[in-house]
Amino acid sequence: MQLVPEDRRQEKIPCRHIRLSETGETLDALYRTASREETEATVRKWLTAKIKELEQQGAEQSRPSETPATNSRARHIS
Repeated sequence: MQLVPEDRRQEKIPCRHIRLSETGETLDALYRTASREETEATVRKWLTAKIKELEQQGAEQSRPSETPATNSRARHIS
């Protein structure tokens, strides 16, 4: 539901209102104006991009912290 615009979350089928392109195309609009092939191609492109984005986010979250470890012994040696 986080991909669905807030003002469309109460719709009968909210996922049809997810923006699939930079121009704001939605599945709802595609069903009304595009051919089946165009609709499938647009959804495929969006899904591929979204999966890649989510995989990158997951990889970034699973990386160990890049903060250098402090050496407590080094602080005590003069």
